[in-house]
Amino acid sequence: MAVRIDPRVDYAFKLMLGNPAHPDVTIHFLNSVLRLKVPIVSVTFLNPLLAKERSADKLVVLDILACDSTGRLFNIEMQTRIPLSFPNRLLFYNCKNFS
Repeated sequence: MAVRIDPRVDYAFKLMLGNPAHPDVTIHFLNSVLRLKVPIVSVTFLNPLLAKERSADKLVVLDILACDSTGRLFNIEMQTRIPLSFPNRLLFYNCKNFS
C-alpha cells in the first residue's frame, strides 16, 4: 500500500520547495515559472514570520520566503482556492516584505 501525500498540503509543499537541504528544487521551480532575465542561481530560506509592528496587528506566516544572490525576495504561496481577498493579501504580504 502506497502512502499518497497531496503536495498542496502546507507541510508537503514546504518540504518540497522550502527545504534548505535541497535548494536546487526551489531554484529550478522559480526559474521555470518566472523566466527572469537574470536567472536565480542560489536561494537562502528566510524566516516566514513577518514581524508585527503593534500587538493588535495580524500575524503573517508566509508559506516560503526566499532570497536570491542578488537580494530579490520571493514569497512562494500555495493556494488550493483563491478567495476574493487574495489579491489584497498578496499586496499586503509584498508591502510587508518591501518594508
